[in-house]
Amino acid sequence: MHHRFATGSLALAGGQVLVGLSSSTGALAAEPSTLTDLLAITKDSADTNLFFSRKSGSGSIVKVSLGAYAVNQVIDLLLYARPAGTAVFVKVASHNFDGTETVLLDTSYDTSIPAAATLLGRHHQIRNGAVAAAANIDLIRSYLESDY
Repeated sequence: MHHRFATGSLALAGGQVLVGLSSSTGALAAEPSTLTDLLAITKDSADTNLFFSRKSGSGSIVKVSLGAYAVNQVIDLLLYARPAGTAVFVKVASHNFDGTETVLLDTSYDTSIPAAATLLGRHHQIRNGAVAAAANIDLIRSYLESDY
C-alpha cells in the first residue's frame, strides 16, 4: 500500500489522525490507539507528534514517533507484507516543499502486527475531537496492489 497525504491542519490541538490500515469499519470516533488491528500513522488528542502505530487484536499498541511535522507537509506511508508472511515492511518519508525526501522510518516488524487472515481496510481520517475548529487533511494518492 502506498498512501501519500498532506498534513493540512493536523497541528490542531486535541485533534486525532488515522492514516493507514485498520480492521475498524467505522468513522474515527475515539483515539486511534484504541482501535484493534492497526498499521497506520496516528495522532491521539494528547500527542504533539505523528506516530507509526501497530497493534494486533486487543494487545497493547506500539507507537514509534515520527517527530514534529509542519502544516501542509507531504508524507508517504508505504506498507508491504508477503502473502501469508509473518512480517510487514514499513517506510515513512516526508517531503519538503523543494521536493527533498527525508526518511522518517524504514524497517520491518514481526511482532504486534495484525494476524495474516485479518481483513484490514484503508483509512484516511482526521477528527477535531473536543476542539470546536475546522480540521483538514489532504489525500494525494492511495494505491493498493496484491500479489494475487
